[in-house]
Amino acid sequence: RGRLSGSVHREDLTKKDVTPSHWDLTKGQLVQLNQTDTEYQSVEQSFKVSLGRNIKKIERIQNASLYAQYQTKKEQMDQNKASTNNSNEMRLYHGTDAVTIQNIAAQGFNRSFAGKNATAYGRGVYFA
Repeated sequence: RGRLSGSVHREDLTKKDVTPSHWDLTKGQLVQLNQTDTEYQSVEQSFKVSLGRNIKKIERIQNASLYAQYQTKKEQMDQNKASTNNSNEMRLYHGTDAVTIQNIAAQGFNRSFAGKNATAYGRGVYFA
């Protein structure tokens, strides 16, 4: 019988920092972006082209566990779609009240939050 030689690389993915490098998790889950930030300007430009409305403020949701779930699902979808050059991501907008924003930041989008606004097509989570 032959012997195998080589090394095994193990990586503890539970300790891997998966959040974007520009996130500061010490600031909480909702971070108001400054108008001079490139992230703010990118979202502002895209929003104005899409909807043409005035912007009061732009906040980023920083939830590490939700982001990890998102990255896992994105990687799975990217693998399933590897044969095409189409992106699995789109920039979408969702309007809601201040209380629901806190729920979304903590738990993600959930149909149980639905039913307050724009329910012409039934209960659900709507994006523009």
